[in-house]
Amino acid sequence: MGTVPEPYTIYSGIQAVEAGTSLWVDEDGPSEPRRHHSIARAFLRGAEQEGIARLVEPATLLSEFVTESLRYHLVSDVPVGAFLSSGIDSTALVALAAAQAEPPHTVTVRFDEFRGGQNDEAPLAERFAREIGASHTTRLVTHEDFQRAMPAIFDAMDQPTIDGVNTWFVSETAAAQGLKVAISGLGGDELFGSYPSFRSLPRMVRAARTPLAPQLLGSLLRNPKAKHLSYASTLAGAYLLQRGLYLPDDLPELMGTEAAVEGLERLSVLEHIASKMDPDPGTNFGRIAALEAALYMRNQLLRDTDWASMAHSLEVRTPLVDAALLRQLAPLLMVERERCKQYFAESPRPPLPAWLRQRSKTGFSVPLKQWLDLPADGTTTRMRGWAKIVAEQFAL
Repeated sequence: MGTVPEPYTIYSGIQAVEAGTSLWVDEDGPSEPRRHHSIARAFLRGAEQEGIARLVEPATLLSEFVTESLRYHLVSDVPVGAFLSSGIDSTALVALAAAQAEPPHTVTVRFDEFRGGQNDEAPLAERFAREIGASHTTRLVTHEDFQRAMPAIFDAMDQPTIDGVNTWFVSETAAAQGLKVAISGLGGDELFGSYPSFRSLPRMVRAARTPLAPQLLGSLLRNPKAKHLSYASTLAGAYLLQRGLYLPDDLPELMGTEAAVEGLERLSVLEHIASKMDPDPGTNFGRIAALEAALYMRNQLLRDTDWASMAHSLEVRTPLVDAALLRQLAPLLMVERERCKQYFAESPRPPLPAWLRQRSKTGFSVPLKQWLDLPADGTTTRMRGWAKIVAEQFAL
């Protein structure tokens, strides 16, 4: 999965206390962890209360609730900066923060390899910062910067991960500007359903369950490279296809049969994924939001943001990752689903400009393919070789 999913760690005999749980330890030893917060349950309650959300104006509600979360996250005895991309989440947060006080100092990184292309966030981020009156810093990160930083990046990682390099450089840049605290738009894609998975996973499952699917899969599974398509008939399996770097059948060749069998028995990867949808949120939007938040965001994005920022003595705050905010917005999310991202863009006053709201979504990416001299399609002979087949067969 590109990271070590909690409660597992890389240390034998040591487990993490999962997010949303508490652990009591006394003279008799530790008790079983008790869950006090569940993302899946929050979406389930939102589905049960969705009638309430139909009575409100979405942009106004988003402005009110996100501003309340921001107000708490902006409490500080030092200036609070902001990570700024050209996406809706970070720009809307900066606009809402500017309405509370003067605009925060914003920070963007750019890469020569992306200059002038769709993944170059800097020009639009700079334009937005100018229009809102924010003091802004853009840093150009080069291949040489990456080579210089690699030993320190690996030293700072708490556990192996495939992410965090982008946060490392933007945090280093923020710290160089004297910032000790910065807000980030992390969590908006999970909250507002703007990942491709919100559309592709239901389509994948529907296609795999059609009457013709057994024949289709039967012919494909005779091709060893296509055998993984059998996962697509469940949401947990489809999620593994979407997010996984390796699938269970790949592991014996990579790490030996004995280690692979033991690891798969301990992890039970499909059951682990499915557990994040318990209790059932009741809608595909809620299920996928729970998966993305409890797996990808929690284990990769948040964890990597933590070590990569704290390596530079920078505290990153995430106003969109907030239990109270999730409870408040869940009924609206169940009604509006993917449209909430555009409502969020309309929540500042004035709304985000059209040139920003209408652009295609891009991720906060780093040119690792070029820096590490990987194949242009991002695959290796052993990693994600099934992804192209899945995309073709299910027209994703």
